[in-house]
Amino acid sequence: MIKYEMEDGNNSANIFLVDDEFNIKILVAVVFDRAHSRIIVRKLNEYIVSNPVRTTEN
Repeated sequence: MIKYEMEDGNNSANIFLVDDEFNIKILVAVVFDRAHSRIIVRKLNEYIVSNPVRTTEN
């Protein structure tokens, strides 16, 4: 499952794109306001749920 996660850093929050299926974790953004980072993560995850990732088959 693809999702966005937030991890607290020193005076900032790191936002990661995480794919559990392939064990991938990519740093997407560093936000210096934790309240804004929680809002961003929530909105990104809402977007993923409302617009599922399409796969192509060979």
